[in-house]
Amino acid sequence: WRLICDRFMSRIEQYLATKNGGSSSSKKPTLKDAKAILSFCPVTVDSFFPLSDIIVLKVKKSFQQMVEDAEALQARASQTLGDCTNLLQTNCFLRKDDICRSLQLLKNIQVDFVRHENSTIGALLNIDTKVGLSRKVTSVEWLVKC
Repeated sequence: WRLICDRFMSRIEQYLATKNGGSSSSKKPTLKDAKAILSFCPVTVDSFFPLSDIIVLKVKKSFQQMVEDAEALQARASQTLGDCTNLLQTNCFLRKDDICRSLQLLKNIQVDFVRHENSTIGALLNIDTKVGLSRKVTSVEWLVKC
């Protein structure tokens, strides 16, 4: 399991290096891949090798935290995009304050995406969500200015 985990982390590093100007044909790692790898982690530890057990548990905890952080940011972005879309389908002139708050939430999430852009968490995030955030921010900004 640790070898699979190490290989996946290497794939993330290759992807980030390619994204930042390196040359590689590395496929983008996904959150789905990370969750699948996490599901292979042994639930119990082997008492014959206590040091190995400690390492596996530390790797699992670190990997699990990375997956949870990426999932949380992805879910927050999807939820906020959905809420904003629903809000825009109402009378926008009567709900201008709500739309401004929604715009601020979108911008905050967009900042989080940018902050994680060159990290392992950012490598797992869905690029379509990032593009969707950018488009929604642009369109809501335009609407608020009118």
